Amino acid sequence: VLRRVSAFVDPFTATAAAAVLAHWPPVPAGRVPTILAGLADQSLLIALAEPGGTRYRVLETIRQYAADRLDEAGESVEVRSRHLRWCLAQSAALELAPCEVGAWRTAFDEVADELRGALAWAAGDTRYRPDAYRLAVTLADVSFSRGLPGESQRRYEQAAELAADDGAAADALRSAAGAAESRHVGNEA
Repeated sequence: VLRRVSAFVDPFTATAAAAVLAHWPPVPAGRVPTILAGLADQSLLIALAEPGGTRYRVLETIRQYAADRLDEAGESVEVRSRHLRWCLAQSAALELAPCEVGAWRTAFDEVADELRGALAWAAGDTRYRPDAYRLAVTLADVSFSRGLPGESQRRYEQAAELAADDGAAADALRSAAGAAESRHVGNEA
């Protein structure tokens, strides 16, 4: 579990870890919260008590150790692809979430670095290019909604580079121009 949760770049919940590790032997999904608590008891994870529940953080030195063990076990691609699927689901939920603005911002802030990390990994692997494109567009959309037009512009531009065809690239660049125009910065639009 420790080596597999090294895919998370920010504090994560037991629910998020269970979703990424679901149906992946030898760990039963229902045991993930108990295992995470045990890892925290052994000082391998830091448990953070927050109003929304407990989140777990992996110290960077331990993350590096766990990532090395992940590579040795030949599980890096599997855990990254599972993390990517989880990030795609999280970003889609953010796009559709009709909730109070403050709660939505908190939800975005809690997963933003995960989305960015998954996008960076997927963009570098041609097998995951379609997923990287989808994540880049969705991250651009939600970044704009969060009030980050500069990031939104960069993600649309990244989506254009990842697009499977010229039409999709043109749509992404059109959206990037809109984000640039909203920033009122020079002639970027």
